[in-house]
Amino acid sequence: MTDLRSNDTYNDQSFLEYSFDSQSSKIICLDINKNKLGISIIDCSTGTLKIFPVDYTLSRKYDSGESQFDELNKYSGEINTIVGQIFNGLVPNLCLVSSRLNESTYQFISNKCNELNCKLELQSNRYFKKIANILTLKFESKEEHSILQNLIAHKELGTKCTVGTVCCILFFYNQYSAVDSSYIQDATTEQYASDNNIAFVNKLEIIEINNRMLLGNDAFYSLQIFESQYKATCSNTANNGSLSLYELLNYTSTSYGKTLLRSWLTFPLTDVIQIKKRYSMIKIWLSSSNTVHFEDFRSCLKKCPDIFTVINQLKQGKETFQTWLNLDKFLTTAASIFQIICSLKCPNSNNLIFHIRTTIDGTKFHHLSQILQNVIDFDISKELKRVIVSNNIDERLEELRTIAEHIEDLIIEETNTTENIILDILTETQKDEIYNKSTNKLTNCLFLPELSFLITVNKIVEDHFVGFSSLGWEEIFRTDTEIYFRTSQTESLTNKYGNIYSTIVDIEIEILYNLKQELLLESNLFCQFYTLLGELDVYQSFALISKQRNYIEPIITDKRCLINITEGRHPLYETFLENYIPNDIYIEGGNFEDNEWNKQNNERIQVLTGPNASGKSVYLSQVGLLIYMAQIGCFVPALTAEIGIVDRIFTRIRTQESISKIQSSFEIDSEQISEALALCSDKSLLLIDEYGKGTDVVDGPALFGAIILFLSEKINCPRTIACTHFHGLFHANVLSTNISGVSFYQTDVIQSENIDIIKNITNENIGITFLFKIKKGISRNSLGIYCAKICGMRKEILERAVQLNERLEQGLDLYDEFQMITEEDRQSFAQKQKIIKAFLSWDLDLETNTSSELLRKKLTDILSGEVDPLMLKQDSMGKLL
Repeated sequence: MTDLRSNDTYNDQSFLEYSFDSQSSKIICLDINKNKLGISIIDCSTGTLKIFPVDYTLSRKYDSGESQFDELNKYSGEINTIVGQIFNGLVPNLCLVSSRLNESTYQFISNKCNELNCKLELQSNRYFKKIANILTLKFESKEEHSILQNLIAHKELGTKCTVGTVCCILFFYNQYSAVDSSYIQDATTEQYASDNNIAFVNKLEIIEINNRMLLGNDAFYSLQIFESQYKATCSNTANNGSLSLYELLNYTSTSYGKTLLRSWLTFPLTDVIQIKKRYSMIKIWLSSSNTVHFEDFRSCLKKCPDIFTVINQLKQGKETFQTWLNLDKFLTTAASIFQIICSLKCPNSNNLIFHIRTTIDGTKFHHLSQILQNVIDFDISKELKRVIVSNNIDERLEELRTIAEHIEDLIIEETNTTENIILDILTETQKDEIYNKSTNKLTNCLFLPELSFLITVNKIVEDHFVGFSSLGWEEIFRTDTEIYFRTSQTESLTNKYGNIYSTIVDIEIEILYNLKQELLLESNLFCQFYTLLGELDVYQSFALISKQRNYIEPIITDKRCLINITEGRHPLYETFLENYIPNDIYIEGGNFEDNEWNKQNNERIQVLTGPNASGKSVYLSQVGLLIYMAQIGCFVPALTAEIGIVDRIFTRIRTQESISKIQSSFEIDSEQISEALALCSDKSLLLIDEYGKGTDVVDGPALFGAIILFLSEKINCPRTIACTHFHGLFHANVLSTNISGVSFYQTDVIQSENIDIIKNITNENIGITFLFKIKKGISRNSLGIYCAKICGMRKEILERAVQLNERLEQGLDLYDEFQMITEEDRQSFAQKQKIIKAFLSWDLDLETNTSSELLRKKLTDILSGEVDPLMLKQDSMGKLL
């Protein structure tokens, strides 16, 4: 075990090196101890903590036939598969890992973080022991509380790693969100951690990986499960098509529905009962008796805001008017949706619809909506863009608001009274002089909330009247034009009305606080219903795409090693084509766990050959995607489909190269194959596309043939489809076509006889027609030259390729064939020798006085080859004779 960073040298201030958005980031933390893996995740946008229910036990050792000194390295394949799968589904912003990780796993996670633009932080082991953080968690749901208590209770047995990751991730978050940016306390202070209430975590979820399909690290990329990195650069023709399975299936309307869909795509099911339950929900939505309800449900769902964010803001005291508005929308929408759910026709009671009807009190949504709308005047609030409490809620508030509405009248009255007092004292002459100097009002009254009422007098009055003190007025301050006074009357008004606005605000805050507390009592109901809505959202999304694309319900079995699909279609490619050509897929490998499967005429391995661009790679990814879709619980594009359950999918289809991988293409491909062969079982699916093409023409076919033979003799052989162009393999003494357990297929191509591909074919599909159908047999021609031609390769290159190809087909040795010297080569060689000898015989020391023009003429004569070096002489003028 290699410790990546010593605990003694670890700097606590590393917490300060990373800045993240505590309102939207996704943080993942993981730890490995012996053969136990623990993972926890925080979704800051919803305040959701996701954990393993128990530590995952690593069991699949990576046995490559070589001894490995580091015991943990033997589990590296399984660790990388699980961690990579979670990363692909979550797409975190920040990853925290224990310093106990071995180097290979740390390097894999580092590469994954670079790929997803995720920050990686190495954490000291002591942060995984701060149990005080986890003890502060509080959940209203009994189920969530039970999960938490079980996690803590078994921390010395089966949950130690997971508990440690929760402690670390909470402690990390605490350093950023709870500490004031201007003052960072000592990160090692245990009291600080225990005193802080982790209030932002309001929901607990389980990460299920048992009874889930695991995928090799290349499978997500090869099968295009999630967003394609090429989406932004695609042409306009791609706008109507789907570049990823997530994009194809994502007709969800809620934020949680989108999250849940991504979660289902991350970990497809392997439990037949759970898969069939998902199928039954799709059938409910597709039932003709529920058509109207289906459309109404989708319409209402689009109006439903994210209640997790709303509850999070209310609990943290960060609510705004938009928060209240979203809560009102949720309650109104939830009441309508519950009515729709109650109206759906269901064939039985063992489904999600029945569960919602019996566990959710839908009457509360309408009741609470009425309370909320009675308390908050949403019409006025929308105009003012702030929360306004309705008038009929509190008598005190209503009375104070009535008085506040008349404050302006009091000010006008006091202004007039003050002005009359001054005018009564001034003489007519003084009045005239004052009015001549200023057209402004002599006096005014103003109200400064939270301070007092004051009267103002124009400074011009002071020049004609010096009796302010005699009136009992107290000067407060003055400006260039006005003098501000406090009088007995303004003092009386201040005492009576000075705090009126703050009192109104205090009463509104009190009312809203009480309303918030009343609504938060039902937060568990809101979150539970929204979670169930998210699941219904995914089902309606599956139903919609199934209806639009004419998908069918597959038959799933956990007994037979089988793939039997008729007229299967590629779910992504068909979105780009008006007429997609379907294909049958048939692999019958007997029963699972049958150690003699290959002795009973069963065939688990399918070797596929065919020309370039004839549809082999599409066929491979089609098989993977159809099985993948079936096991996430979605219908599939086919006429019929019967599938034996798949526990893992491994692919070698598309090579992922990047500057972060200091490996050749062949090394990357071999690494993928090595992982697949080491970790696959009889329930797995292995898809290989042209493995060996990255090395020479001897090693490549040799490795490919050895893999096929190895799999055919493997007791727990996975269902395998392998494409290749190594046609020379298929001979009785190399790779027999009669190998037990292996079937041979080819892509169907119609090729006219006596057609010269280079000379006669000017357009694609003249003389050659790709049918894009799979049939029994072995293809003997890759038609690579034809493919190169239609791709625009230069004619002279193609002609040379034809020459070489013809000689190879005749069995000639290219080296022996092209090393022969022709008569033309001999003559050319003799001519060049003559020129060289003539040039070497030329004594340039004698050309000192020769003009440049004569030198140029002599050199031209020599290079022409017309001068015999033995006869090279010069006359008295220096000319060659």
